[in-house]
Amino acid sequence: MDMTVTGIASVVVAELRAAGYMESTIGQYEKTIKALRCFVESRGGSYTPALGAAFAALTISPRTGRFSAQRRFDYRRLVGVFDSYVATGRVDLSCRKRGGGGPRPVSREFTVLAAAWDADMGDRGLAPATRDAYGRVACGYLVFLESRGIDCLAAPVRQPDAGPQRPRAPGEAGQVQRAPRELHDLQHHGRPHQPGQRADRRRTSSAPR
Repeated sequence: MDMTVTGIASVVVAELRAAGYMESTIGQYEKTIKALRCFVESRGGSYTPALGAAFAALTISPRTGRFSAQRRFDYRRLVGVFDSYVATGRVDLSCRKRGGGGPRPVSREFTVLAAAWDADMGDRGLAPATRDAYGRVACGYLVFLESRGIDCLAAPVRQPDAGPQRPRAPGEAGQVQRAPRELHDLQHHGRPHQPGQRADRRRTSSAPR
């Protein structure tokens, strides 16, 4: 079995096309494959689950110096597919759980908050794809806070100014900015603030800006 990233990637991409994945999705896989190839080639050239785990842990964007929920999702998605191929000789494209199937918050407050927000999105009639996208960002944000020793949103949480940021893909910036803000609103006001609604002047905790 060819254990180079190029060899495994050729099988993965063929399976994605055979399964009817959109070219935009395949293109995102190929972008991540390119990053994985550079990572593995500098470490011997052959893919292993251990190298995959190290690659998936690279969640800080080198451009901004900040945690990237999109990067985390893309890297872990690809590593999961590669690992399934290494373990079984088959590409596992089985459906992932809502929120991307990645790590989820473990603290009681964050677990309840994530579930409440998903239920609220369902009540608002948001499309499943939209709920999936925001769910990935929200869980990534909450897991990131937990990794920094934060397990509640009682106090304001602000992101440091990292200077100019990279251009984001269409929709990504809105997801990254809105998900934390809506989680804060749901936590403190019982419902995310929607465009057109008056902001609550009594708000005591603000979302990251």
